[in-house]
Amino acid sequence: MDRVMGLLDRADINICGDEVRLNAVLDTLIRLRQTQRLQQVLTIFKAKGMKPSVHTYGTSTKAFG
Repeated sequence: MDRVMGLLDRADINICGDEVRLNAVLDTLIRLRQTQRLQQVLTIFKAKGMKPSVHTYGTSTKAFG
């Protein structure tokens, strides 16, 4: 799992570039209780001015609900 999480730290991987990828990352971070990384991803998402889909919004709500 450390190798997979290490991929998230690479600058050339755009987590927010694809909704399916974003939702998979969010769901994984929630299940692994990686709250700091989750907050980082959501901060990037917000900074890019992106609007969450219904699925992304629901996944995010799981983390903080």
